[in-house]
Formats: sequence, structure tokens, C-alpha cells
Amino acid sequence: MMLQLQRWMCSWKTVVYLCLLFGVVLVTMSGVRYMNCNDCYLWWSPQPSSPRVTLNITNNEGAVAYLEKYKSLFKSPAEQLALEPDPNKPKTITTWWQAAAMIDWYFNTPLRYQCQQRVAVGNWHICQDSPFTVKPPCLVYSFGINFDFSFDDAMAQMGCEVHSFDPSMKLQDHKRGPLSTFHNMGLGSYNTNAYSPRSDMYVKNNQLWKMRTVKSIMQELGHEN
Repeated sequence: MMLQLQRWMCSWKTVVYLCLLFGVVLVTMSGVRYMNCNDCYLWWSPQPSSPRVTLNITNNEGAVAYLEKYKSLFKSPAEQLALEPDPNKPKTITTWWQAAAMIDWYFNTPLRYQCQQRVAVGNWHICQDSPFTVKPPCLVYSFGINFDFSFDDAMAQMGCEVHSFDPSMKLQDHKRGPLSTFHNMGLGSYNTNAYSPRSDMYVKNNQLWKMRTVKSIMQELGHEN
């Protein structure tokens, strides 16, 4: 499965937890970083015969300095009894400043893998090195479209099943093609049909959005397996 977050179509805290828990790999212009939560990719394609590539993605001890820095700047007295965050244990990252520190760490951490076959797909790039090669059967979730379906359409042309999500576009659920479907919903930390987004460049008036967790979306679409 490939998961793409093109922009904040969910709370940033949700995205941080999502990236930490799933171990997201980002394809950038220069290579692959472990995480960049503004443009997140998670893909899956069954290739049992492919050689495995070992990535050093488990040790986040370097994030301790970032957590200490943010702690000195933002920790409130009410948080004195909170558990100390462990960068290698996502469930201990419980406050907004801890999540912000982890984002800062991931933005600045050295490249852990250099992609050799970076391929332009619509308005983004993917890494086609084995075992990351994207090919059917493949599943794509794309969040935050803003009327630009170029990535989604390109992935569908590659033979992937594609699901696009964006409640800000005010479009109804519809089938866009044989392999692509649009959903009038966003990604959130809890399920609701009445989420009130903040006003920004994408939201000009009062709106209520349908929001679902990744788990709920997978259940609703029959993708649990």
C-alpha cells in the first residue's frame, strides 16, 4: 500500500503518529529520508523473491537532543508528571511539542538510503529500487488533492488501485476511472462526520468534514488484509 499525504488534510499530530508507527519512507530529490510528514509515502507490493535492503531506521537516539530543546522551550508546568518521551517508542510521544521535535529531527536526520531509480510520477517522485519497486498488485491512498490528480492518475496508469481523499474540494464520492476512486473525507485521529477545519488557504468559509482514521478507512474499503 502507498500512502501519500500531499498536504495537511488531517491534524499534524495524527500525521506524526502515523509516520512514526508505520515507519514511512519519503522519496526526495536527493534520496530517501525516513520521514517527512508533509509528503509521506508508504507503499506495499508483494515481492517475496526480491532481495531485502536493510535500512538503519530503528535507532532515533539522535532525536533526544531535539526533544530536550523543545522541552526547554515549550514544556508547561501541567506536564511535569508526564512520562519522559523515548524517541524509539512512538507511544511516549504524547504532546504537541514532542511531536514537533520529532518532525524537526526527521527533517534534519541524514539520508539513510540513497535511491538509485527515482521516477517522476505525476507531481511527485517514487523510488523504484528493489524491494521498493511499485507494480501491481499495489494500493495507493492519496490525501490532500486540491484538484491536482496528476500523481493519483499516474499511479492508476501504473496499474495500482488508487483512492483519493479531500473533503475541502466539496466533491461527492465518485469513481474517477477503472482503478481510481475519490472520497469526500479526510484523515484524522478519530472518526467524525462534523470536523470543523481551521480557516486557511484551502478553507475560506465554515465547513464540516467527514474524517476517519487510517484503520477505519481500511475497514470501510475492505483493505484490512
